[in-house]
Amino acid sequence: MNTSSPSTTFTNLGRSRFALLTTYRANGAPVSTPMWFARRDGRLFMVTANNAGKLRRLRANPQALVAPCRSQGRPLGPSVAVTVTLLAPDASSEAAAALARRYFMPSWLIERFLRRRGGGAPPVYLALTAAETR
Repeated sequence: MNTSSPSTTFTNLGRSRFALLTTYRANGAPVSTPMWFARRDGRLFMVTANNAGKLRRLRANPQALVAPCRSQGRPLGPSVAVTVTLLAPDASSEAAAALARRYFMPSWLIERFLRRRGGGAPPVYLALTAAETR
């Protein structure tokens, strides 16, 4: 069971503006993507276009790694194991608000950009929690 408190969860990210999300292909090969993130109540929130390859990988295997990184994806610190949950559209308002607040950009603008990248489909919000430790 994960015993870390919400205030100490994801401290590896420090003040980084980007997090490197590493997902896994069916053959086990890692695929890393730099992403915006927001912390709230011991979770990380991220958003991506509906047609992103990482969604297919996360549906098959919700286990991933997250680490602080530069915008180009160069890691800046250690990785932490996480479990990723794809949020339903009606449950994504907390994630949208957290991201908008962190990056000083209205959520409708973020969603509009991702709708264009996703072929008109609404974006998908992700909730990341620290993986259970045994």
